[in-house]
Amino acid sequence: MKYEITQRYEGEWRPIKRRNYRLVCCDCGLAHIYNFRVRKGRLENQMFRDPFITRVARRRKPRK
Repeated sequence: MKYEITQRYEGEWRPIKRRNYRLVCCDCGLAHIYNFRVRKGRLENQMFRDPFITRVARRRKPRK
């Protein structure tokens, strides 16, 4: 299975998926999977940590 990890920058706008949206922190590389829904006119989100993607992202992160 191939995972695509794209570099994003602070303040950048981008569209999101409603389910299984993956987000990796630009500072520490911690990855989360987000789910979104609109309930009673309000946007709600649910998130889970993804240890596998975190390991992949941290290995690919350039060293300073």
